Amino acid sequence: TSYTSMEHHDYVRVEFTCFARTRYGQELKIESKDSIVSCKLDTTPDEWPVWSGSLILERNQRFVYNYCIVDGDSKLVEPRVERSITPVDGYLEVEEVYGNLKDEENDLRSMQESFPSEKSSMTYYKNDVASTDLDTTPERKKTIHIVCFHLPVKLSQDPETKEWKAVWGESLIARSDNSVANDINTRWYGTVGEVSNTTDQDKIRQLLASMNCVPLFLPKEITAGAYLGYCKEILWPSFHNVDILDLTCACWQPKDAKVWNQSIAESWWAAYVEMNRTFFVHLVQMVGDDDIVWVHDYHLMLLPRMLSARDLYYNEDWLGEGD
Repeated sequence: TSYTSMEHHDYVRVEFTCFARTRYGQELKIESKDSIVSCKLDTTPDEWPVWSGSLILERNQRFVYNYCIVDGDSKLVEPRVERSITPVDGYLEVEEVYGNLKDEENDLRSMQESFPSEKSSMTYYKNDVASTDLDTTPERKKTIHIVCFHLPVKLSQDPETKEWKAVWGESLIARSDNSVANDINTRWYGTVGEVSNTTDQDKIRQLLASMNCVPLFLPKEITAGAYLGYCKEILWPSFHNVDILDLTCACWQPKDAKVWNQSIAESWWAAYVEMNRTFFVHLVQMVGDDDIVWVHDYHLMLLPRMLSARDLYYNEDWLGEGD
């Protein structure tokens, strides 16, 4: 109702939805040809690569624009693609693909099936822009992504100033003097322990970004079920030929533990899948087609499959049934 009330005024609200496979840290904007009017589009991990935003435009006035990918101080505008619309009345929705590449037309059709439809209060407009085979992906260096459950860094917090400090750990995958990272762009991913305070999480992200590290903060229940449960109670014993007697005496078991409790294995598996999916969501926007992803250890055995079939696992609420 708020949209239809605009029909008798000189302006029309236009909702833009754009399919754009951006990289991690990049943003998508829509800009008028003269760069006077602009709007930053938004997305979420669940909605990516679909971006959306709105503009209030003059009725019956042709609006010429482009999409552009913003990466820090640099901006990549769609080459040789000029878009235009002329809002007439009602509520206008525009659905498009960044660059309008031919090989993304199928993705657009499947994407449209999930778009909201309010036919009674909107005018639908599909932008008809000539296709181009030009690759509009920003140039980037080939990257090695090193992924492990424990990020190979040591964090410490000053008890008085509350400031965080980070140094590389002693792990073999940590950066060293003779590291491959000296020659190839390298990024590390992993957890850094339990940090529930969002302010501290932001400080740690900023601190580790200078070390090319991406920290992941898992919910406590996911860590308990996936790491302490499925990994330590099922995978580790299976891979190390540990029998039940040895397992019940393991140092990480509670003192009152008497038996090898497998009654909650199903919930552990669900937590294990969710942990792998969390890593996947962080990685999928950062990994290029020519990049190398090096996944370490049994904690993340589902991650390679998720990445190799990224469209399937990103677009579906996959919980691992039947796998």
